[in-house]
Amino acid sequence: MPFPYRDYRPGQRELAEAVARAVSEGRLLVVNAPTGFGKTAAVIQGLLDAGAERVLWGVRTVNEVDPVIRELKAFGVKFTFLFSARRTCPLIRTSEDSSAEEFWLACRIARLRGECPYYSRLEDVEPDEVWDYVRSHVSFHGLVLARDLAKYLGVCPFFALRSLLGEATVAVVTYPYIFREDIRESVLDPFQLSDFVLVVDEAHSLLSAHQLEERDVRLRDLAEAAAEAKAYGYAEIARELEEALSRARPRGRVAAPRRLDKGEVLGGLLDAVDIVRDAAEEVAGRKLVEAVASGSRFRSPLVRVAKWLEHAARRHVSVFLDPGSGEPVLKAMPVDPADVARPVLEAVKAAVLMSGTMPPSDFVEDVLGVKKDRDLFDARLVVGGQRRRYAAVVARDVTSRYSLRSPGMYRRMAEYVALVARMV
Repeated sequence: MPFPYRDYRPGQRELAEAVARAVSEGRLLVVNAPTGFGKTAAVIQGLLDAGAERVLWGVRTVNEVDPVIRELKAFGVKFTFLFSARRTCPLIRTSEDSSAEEFWLACRIARLRGECPYYSRLEDVEPDEVWDYVRSHVSFHGLVLARDLAKYLGVCPFFALRSLLGEATVAVVTYPYIFREDIRESVLDPFQLSDFVLVVDEAHSLLSAHQLEERDVRLRDLAEAAAEAKAYGYAEIARELEEALSRARPRGRVAAPRRLDKGEVLGGLLDAVDIVRDAAEEVAGRKLVEAVASGSRFRSPLVRVAKWLEHAARRHVSVFLDPGSGEPVLKAMPVDPADVARPVLEAVKAAVLMSGTMPPSDFVEDVLGVKKDRDLFDARLVVGGQRRRYAAVVARDVTSRYSLRSPGMYRRMAEYVALVARMV
């Protein structure tokens, strides 16, 4: 597929060639190139030149989905994108402090009971209709595209976009859909990681990949979950939760996170993970009916605690008591980023890790524990670093921050550009 722009920027063609080689040979490519280099377009060109059929493109935040969508539209590549379903769901209203686990259980119950018209509508809408809508939509903003799928096609945005996975060349997803095992397995099914070439944007973030597997519950959540279990007839679970709360509650002031003996703190709950999960699902079903009937927001502390417990029980996961911002929190997470990143990077067909602030490429093996053959593309070595004199103009009242972008901000930027142009 031809490059959609008039010409390559310096170094872009070389990066595309490096990506094509790495993908064709099943290698890992580490890309260090600054913002403005045009990494996204060059990597897409390299993927297409290598004939990559399925690509997972990981970004850190929802806002970072948008630039990739813009480039994919310019190339005419068939794509889909996935991020927080809760942010685009037109049906289920959860309270502000509800967890993602609470939302997903409510979603599953609503789907199983046929109570979500947006999900049911998918039976009458073919994936090609979804793709035609996404492709022809004037916007490249993920949130706008997703919400308009519900508004104008009447379908669940998340599952409509997920239906394109089987046909899309590129799936742009936020990190949890790649590096959180529970989410990845449920969303990518029936595909495996070995079916994909992986691109990780802002890949320096993998140094803290273990934080992607962090799950939190407040001590208050344990107390509320115990009360909820008791109210719905699960007295034994309520007792175990109350005892765990008593053991976890700090004696005195907690100044910094402290690692706990999870067996000692959680006790019998570690042997009753399935029982707690089943009870949480039954309670959530009843509470969802009550919430829908009354028009109130759905919330179930027992669901949050049950999902946290399921994660905390995993062998490589440690439990910490964190003072938080005045309210103690129990954190369950691995302590080694390699536990999260290595299984993914070693399973995919090939991988491109790119960043403007990439650490030395040895971090792939030394920190992440990945033995895969790898190459390095450093834009400074390709383009050159010749010294030049520059004048810098600092405008403190403008920003490119996504949440503050607006027509007014763009006008102000344009005024500064015009002013500088008149000065040179």
